[in-house]
Amino acid sequence: MFEIKRLQTLKALLIISLLSFLLVFSVGCNKQAADSQLQPDTSSNQSPISEDISKSEQRQEINTNESVTDSSQASPAINDELPALVSNETNPIKAEESTVKESDNSSEVIAEGSLLITGSGVESQKVFTLDQLKAKTASYYEADIFALNSYGTKRYFNFKGVKLWDILSQDVKLKKSASKVEVVSSDGYKKSFTLADIKKTDYIDEQDASKKHPVIIAWAEDGKDYDPSSGAPYRIVFGQKSPGDVNKPNWVFNIEKIVID
Repeated sequence: MFEIKRLQTLKALLIISLLSFLLVFSVGCNKQAADSQLQPDTSSNQSPISEDISKSEQRQEINTNESVTDSSQASPAINDELPALVSNETNPIKAEESTVKESDNSSEVIAEGSLLITGSGVESQKVFTLDQLKAKTASYYEADIFALNSYGTKRYFNFKGVKLWDILSQDVKLKKSASKVEVVSSDGYKKSFTLADIKKTDYIDEQDASKKHPVIIAWAEDGKDYDPSSGAPYRIVFGQKSPGDVNKPNWVFNIEKIVID
């Protein structure tokens, strides 16, 4: 009986020892696993850091290259502006040339408000300013000229100007071959006449047979000078060739050029 109890006691101690061993072993394994989780993995952490540093360096290189490229692209624009600045400083009248323009048939610069007479029918072209035309007192002409338009409207207009044939025959050297006269307005409108039409000095007024008119270049109408800001301040004016002649459509205004061919 005593032996049986002793064996049971040893068995119980053995079981207790085994359980204690298993418990200690289990705790040790868990601790080792926890330590392994807490310990930093240098191989895995080092790679992202290195990669971030590498990317940062690449960005710096890209930014540096872009800065160099931008500065090289900006240089031509700056250089392009330099000639204009130098040109304006060395040629102060450049800005004033905005009020003048160049003739189609010559290198002469024609001031706004001037009248150019040119073409293959003249020995050399001529430019008249408004003041020069007004100074030609011997060729001055003022009259009330009758107008008839294509709608049948009749009216008198008062004009001040100069006789066109006086200008062509006295101030411009015409070639023997000259036969056509073309007037050109500021907006490009053109109308042609024969040289004989311009020479004629006895255009009529169907309502007053006593009146005879030459062809004139007018600078004033009904007491007011034409406004140069609205175009060349000149108008060509005719009387009638015969009663019923529709003459007003011939009155081209804003004339800046007369071409003789």
